[in-house]
Amino acid sequence: MLLTYQGVRTAAKNWQTYSSDAPFRVPIPSEENQRSVRQLPIETDPPEHRAYRALLEPIFRRPMQADYIAAMDGLVRSTLLACLDQPALDIVRGLALPLQSRALALLLGVPQSEAETWISWGTHVFHDGDDPEQKGADLEAYLMGAIEAGRGGEDPENFFTALHRLQIDGRTLTDAERLGMANLVFAGGRDTVIAARLVSGFPYAGPPQTTTRKSLTNLSKSTFHAPRTRMSALAAGIMPVLAPHKRGLCCAV
Repeated sequence: MLLTYQGVRTAAKNWQTYSSDAPFRVPIPSEENQRSVRQLPIETDPPEHRAYRALLEPIFRRPMQADYIAAMDGLVRSTLLACLDQPALDIVRGLALPLQSRALALLLGVPQSEAETWISWGTHVFHDGDDPEQKGADLEAYLMGAIEAGRGGEDPENFFTALHRLQIDGRTLTDAERLGMANLVFAGGRDTVIAARLVSGFPYAGPPQTTTRKSLTNLSKSTFHAPRTRMSALAAGIMPVLAPHKRGLCCAV
């Protein structure tokens, strides 16, 4: 087990020993029964990892754009203010989960109505329910349908349309590669982001009179920074995970 920051940095650079080229086994527990493709780019090693990541970077750099920041600010504020109109609130399913899904819809350039489907999946696309294998199959069916619907699309902001334009090594992506990227986007970090929003909401949990529209309207970035720092994965330890022929790095929370 790696317990120091420097130890983690050293191991992360040593991909020959601590490899991520272990399909389905980078997450804990392994996901052979929940999906049929490797998640890209995280289940690859250099140089493939670098090449796949470069394809996706323009999409995930959108939060640096001024118009995106303004849209996200409006989404967060409207979601928080709507919560004040409720006599009681489940902060996980009434705030953190909807906010994560609606923010993802904004990032991926798809209609907000799609987020309602994603919200129905629960806090984890595989493990929020009694049958992880069926949930995995349902996710793949949804993603394959969305990818097919994006074929021939013209919206440059739509993630599923963009997947058909991406090329690697001079060729377009295969259907498995498109599905692997999409699967990671929807499964990777979903529950972590929801948990982060949950922790951020702790300062506002209390009697209704203590949380007002004015207090929520005046939120700043620092409001969310400290809770997010405290729940950093680095504070939880990094564990080498045994694969059939190599070892991989995975956070142990």
